[in-house]
Amino acid sequence: MSKIFDALRKAETEPRIEPRTRTITPELSRPAREGILSRRFPERMNRELATLRNSIEMVVPRSNKVIAFVAAIRGEGSSTLAAAYSRFVATEFGSRVLLLDADLTGEGERLSGAGFDAEPGFLQIIADGLPLLRGIRAIEGGGFHFLPSGGKSLQTLQVFSSDRTRDLLRELCGAYDVTVIDSAPVTLYPEVPVLLTQADGVVLVVQSERTRREAAQRAMNRLAGAGCNVLGAVMNRRRNIVPGFLYKRV
Repeated sequence: MSKIFDALRKAETEPRIEPRTRTITPELSRPAREGILSRRFPERMNRELATLRNSIEMVVPRSNKVIAFVAAIRGEGSSTLAAAYSRFVATEFGSRVLLLDADLTGEGERLSGAGFDAEPGFLQIIADGLPLLRGIRAIEGGGFHFLPSGGKSLQTLQVFSSDRTRDLLRELCGAYDVTVIDSAPVTLYPEVPVLLTQADGVVLVVQSERTRREAAQRAMNRLAGAGCNVLGAVMNRRRNIVPGFLYKRV
């Protein structure tokens, strides 16, 4: 655990990422029909996503921002919400958006299991020094891009705390209006906050009538205790994904 604390202290003392201008134009890729990235949501969901986007913009008004979505436990829909939010902001607002799959556990429903090759991705860029452009996929044209996880790793702490990860996020800030991070559940993997401290804001996703209050509070405490900028919580439901989320500052 001491390595995690040391990594968190390092992340807290380092300056916030400043944007730099750059354009990334990857080749067009199409997700598999059964993948999360290919899902189409009802138009009524757009109102909820717009409210969520406006709430984030009010709290984090800066351009070239990094926003992370994280769940307390598995199955709460954080990956689905991260994908839906990324697509919505890209298509409805004409923003350049990069969705980063930073879940290196290989468990749960995976963004990277959407018909793309697992590699190269986030892991190869950090661990092997692969150029960023090699890992990014353009989703159906436009400004919605995706960086898959690149597989699973047992050395996630080393990956998240590396200088290369910070450099990567800085590079993404220079190329995209919004970088959206989808991570593993925070209560199950104590190293997750090491990565999320580098985001401009973190949204906790909990599922109505499923997530125990204790688990949600433990997740919030772990994020806040690590120094993450927790923006609030989204109440998610299994049937309608985001029929009426609860968003509030903490």
